[in-house]
Amino acid sequence: MIYICTHKDFLVPEFVTKDNYTIITDGTKLKNKYPCKVINAKNEYEPLKHCLSEGYQIYDIWRRNPNYEWIGINHYRRYFMPTDEKINIVARPFSFNVYNQYQACHNIEDWIVMLRLLDKLHPEMHAERLPDVFFPCNCCILRHEIFDRWCSFLFEMVNAFNEFNQLKSDADVHYFVEGKLKRGEYQERIHGFLLERLSTVFWVHYFNEHPNDLKIRDLHMIE
Repeated sequence: MIYICTHKDFLVPEFVTKDNYTIITDGTKLKNKYPCKVINAKNEYEPLKHCLSEGYQIYDIWRRNPNYEWIGINHYRRYFMPTDEKINIVARPFSFNVYNQYQACHNIEDWIVMLRLLDKLHPEMHAERLPDVFFPCNCCILRHEIFDRWCSFLFEMVNAFNEFNQLKSDADVHYFVEGKLKRGEYQERIHGFLLERLSTVFWVHYFNEHPNDLKIRDLHMIE
C-alpha cells in the first residue's frame, strides 16, 4: 500500500485510485471528496505532531502495519510515479553537504546534538554521519524489513533527542526554538527537519552495505 501523508486538503493526481493509495492525515478533517480511503493518524506522538510533520503519519503507518509486505510514503504534493516493479525506492538526493545546509537553514546546535547521539547509539554509522548528499522528504517505497529498520532507527533517535532536550509537546518545542532563528513557527518543525537528515545518514549507510538493493527515483511534484 502507498500512503499519501497530508495535513490539509489537496489536489489529487489522476493516477491515485482506491486500489493503490490511502491518504493519511495528522488528524485534520479533510473536506474534499477523494478517490481513495482516508484515515487519521493517532498515536503517542500526538503532543508533538506539529513538530514531527509527516513523521507523525509515518510512525502511525509503521505501527498499524505489522504484517505488510511493501509500504510506500508519498506526500500530498510529492509522488513517485506508479510502477509495477517490486523494488525498493528512495527519492533522488540533492548534491550538498547536510551539515552545511542545516547550518544555513536551521539551528546547527540541534544537528550537533543529534550527531553526538548518533555516535553514542549507532557508532557503526560514524563514517556516514556527515554526508555530501541529502535525501529529501522522507519519501520511499520499501519492503517490510527495510521500512521497519528505517523507522526503528528514526524514532529511536527522535526519542533520544527529545529526552536529551526534555521535549514532550509542541509547546516545549515552541520555547525550545524561540529566538534561535527567524521564522520561529517554521523552525518548530524541528523533528521533521531532523528526520530528513537522519534518513540521509541511514540511506547512505544502507547503500554502502547493500549497493544494489535500492533504486533512485525522481519525485513528481504537484503544485
